[in-house]
Amino acid sequence: MTHQEFEARVLAEMQPMYRLASSILRNEVDREDAVQSCVLRAWEKLPTLRDESKFRPWLMRILANCCRAILRKRKNEVLVDAPPFDPPAPPPNTELRFALEELPKKDRLVIVLHYLEGMALSDVAFILHASVPAVKSRLSRARAGLKRILNEDMEEEDAEIRFERCL
Repeated sequence: MTHQEFEARVLAEMQPMYRLASSILRNEVDREDAVQSCVLRAWEKLPTLRDESKFRPWLMRILANCCRAILRKRKNEVLVDAPPFDPPAPPPNTELRFALEELPKKDRLVIVLHYLEGMALSDVAFILHASVPAVKSRLSRARAGLKRILNEDMEEEDAEIRFERCL
């Protein structure tokens, strides 16, 4: 893969990369650092990419690892003044955005990768270092959590319609 091809493919994935980083990291600066680190690491490790058709999952896996590294680094830091909460980039549906924010990070990440980014279960499993059955289990748990959150104050019939509309 040439430099120009790499640049074009990375630029095409910039929005999905930012959304993935937003689903893991709350701080805007951390998101930008993760995306930048990912691009640099991907360029350095490009010779290790065996199948160019797997470029997107490979890139997203690198990004997920960069995000995890930032979280590990932040875990050991002590903040004097906590920064204000910075919500992740909003999905198209406002109700869904707020419901996603209430989900645990693991569940939120699976929903973002599979439904919002349209990635196959095998690619999501590759990115998360998990098996496909584990991803299916996480998706099931995440959907149940979203359904519970979206349906808290509604009658069962109306709640089912609302849940289906959001996904």
